[in-house]
Amino acid sequence: MKDGLKIHSQMKSLYGSIDKINTGDKNTWPVSDDTVMFLATGEGLINARNETNFHKRMVEIAKAYELSMGDMGGRAPGLKCMSSLSLLKGKLEKFTLLPYDPRGGGCGGSMFCCAIPVSNNFLQFKAALCF
Repeated sequence: MKDGLKIHSQMKSLYGSIDKINTGDKNTWPVSDDTVMFLATGEGLINARNETNFHKRMVEIAKAYELSMGDMGGRAPGLKCMSSLSLLKGKLEKFTLLPYDPRGGGCGGSMFCCAIPVSNNFLQFKAALCF
């Protein structure tokens, strides 16, 4: 509780009030590469919300990931994301052909999957997403 009050106090001294924080300006309120990818996951799911084919839904997420790379300036996306998109070379429908990498140890996938519940038919795909 003390840390939360301290943060609010610091924000108030910097901005006057929380309402005055300009979160739309990435120079004064930057977001991380993980936030960009999380939002891309949500965008892909929303774009595919009426899609009943799991593969096509995943392609929409891959498209959103590819587009999100244009917003990575000044950020440090994970090597696995970057190398996977590079291997696809724009052929996003072939995402299932990407080789499994046992050395991949980042936590990005865990963070990106937090957007899955925005899917309007999440329960339909739950079995495919669980190991």
